[in-house]
Amino acid sequence: MRSSIVGKRLGGEVLIVSAMNLKNSVYWVLRAVGIFALGRFLTRQRLRILCYHGGSIGDQSAFNPKLFYPDGRFESRLAWLRQKHFVPVSLSSALSALAAGRALGPKSVVLTVDDGWFSSKGAIIDPAIEAGFPITLYVATEVLMQQIPVIDVTVRYILWKSDKSIVEVAGVMGIPNGRYSLGDQGDRMRLEDAVVANCKALSVDSATSVTPFLEEFAALLGVSAAQLNIGSRRFHYLTVEELLNLCQSGCAIELHGHAHKYFPGQPDLVESDIRRCRDLLEKIGVPSPTHYCYPSGENDAAAAETLRRLGVTSATTCNPGMVVGGAHFSPYYLPRFLDGGNVSMIEFEAEMSGVAAAVRS
Repeated sequence: MRSSIVGKRLGGEVLIVSAMNLKNSVYWVLRAVGIFALGRFLTRQRLRILCYHGGSIGDQSAFNPKLFYPDGRFESRLAWLRQKHFVPVSLSSALSALAAGRALGPKSVVLTVDDGWFSSKGAIIDPAIEAGFPITLYVATEVLMQQIPVIDVTVRYILWKSDKSIVEVAGVMGIPNGRYSLGDQGDRMRLEDAVVANCKALSVDSATSVTPFLEEFAALLGVSAAQLNIGSRRFHYLTVEELLNLCQSGCAIELHGHAHKYFPGQPDLVESDIRRCRDLLEKIGVPSPTHYCYPSGENDAAAAETLRRLGVTSATTCNPGMVVGGAHFSPYYLPRFLDGGNVSMIEFEAEMSGVAAAVRS
């Protein structure tokens, strides 16, 4: 998200202060005068659910810090949670207690991971388990079973990595010939859409052709195969074997849909997608999953009834906030905070202390 800019001329110099930096400065003051500590006390009975995605292999966190978490930062988050006496609980136990009307322990926190990235194991899941934090992984099964790079993310990375401003395309399979200006949003989107569509067609007919085509496209944009580094599995999901090993290590495996897509206003498609995801997970040996995460946080008013019909007991969103028990408890639209490399430590503390929620409201 791009911060708005506030400019002020002072003594012949222009001082540029971003709104984000201004907000963080306010947070520092509030923490210094004890408002963060007060917020943690006042919200101690509310459940916090944190969301993560993949770890960073190479420069991925610079490309998309929300999706690819920087190395080493997660451990500092865990250390802070311990220092402030947050209590790690599993998703299932926390929601079961809230559904039954039982109070949770003070400052309970749940850790979740979305998608199933290979890099999430070493960067997020393993450190959490080693530190004694229960963790839930919501898996999208289509990419898991295909074992190809996540196409749209890989293509966007190539476009980000390229230092070319103009690309001439001629005779590249699936891409209309022409001159594309990467600085023009329309041209860039047309090129991206064409490459993604061709890769998806290849994944159906010949999945082994996807990586060579992505490397060919990268070379066209001046990005070498070594720079793309697909062999590191930086754009891949876990294998089935790795997923089952995590399950045996105590990581709860839950539903993220098959196609990693929600279908607003089409409950039959939503139901079919979730059934397929659940069936595949059970088929490979995952214990019956009962919790769901909306792909990209997208949902609609019909979601709760669809999920109840499927026997799904909860669903998490991408809306920040804390889970409130009692009469206000709603298991099908649970708020979560998406922590990422673009979230500073002071912002993380503000969210976990309830101060950020107060500011938003």
